[in-house]
Amino acid sequence: MVQVRVSDAELAVIEARAAGAGVSIARYVHSAVLADGRLTVADRLYRMKEIWNLQRQLFDVRERLGTVVDRIGPGATDLPEVHAAVEAVRRMESAITESAAGYTLALEEADARSRREARRGPRQPAVS
Repeated sequence: MVQVRVSDAELAVIEARAAGAGVSIARYVHSAVLADGRLTVADRLYRMKEIWNLQRQLFDVRERLGTVVDRIGPGATDLPEVHAAVEAVRRMESAITESAAGYTLALEEADARSRREARRGPRQPAVS
């Protein structure tokens, strides 16, 4: 077992990230510590294509919802069900855009970390 002290602010960030990932704090920290952090170009392209596909599919949903609203006619968004559907699509678009931005930032941070490590050279094993 390893115990680490963190500040209240750091713990809040860890808790939020673990909740966002849908895992326990222990699982989140375990995964974060043991993750390599370096992705191949193919991995990056695949993940960016997946995000793009999500955005495209959601765009299609929004367009179809717009068609339904147009067919219902004036006041369609006053109907509770239609209003809820429009708002749900807006929230999904926002969440996907935020995720894409976070993923891009994480890639940039991982690239910067890899470049720093490459400049330092290979790590030497700790001597006990």
